[in-house]
Amino acid sequence: MERRGSLRLLLKPHKPDDDPAPYHPVTLTSNPCNLPERIFSRPVRGHLEDKLQPQQPGLRPHRSTVDPLDLLLRKVVQSSQLRWPGQCLWTALARSTGSITTLSSRR
Repeated sequence: MERRGSLRLLLKPHKPDDDPAPYHPVTLTSNPCNLPERIFSRPVRGHLEDKLQPQQPGLRPHRSTVDPLDLLLRKVVQSSQLRWPGQCLWTALARSTGSITTLSSRR
């Protein structure tokens, strides 16, 4: 089945509309395309769900892209409770970007 959709560009909030960079491309597909996708993806998703790490974000049940941000916030709060001298190592950010970012604050 050939999959066709209607491309829409959604502007990110608080961004200028004269620059093409702040647009999210979204493809709207028809219901006949979505039905086979749901039928085929359900068993695959059920098979893969227990093999993925709990920290894996994305379009999964009870996992949203907000979850990694919540994990990052908890790690920052936890590191500040350990009384590190004004420095936090953002391990969640390092994992997602492949680099280590250190933020230091001077008091």
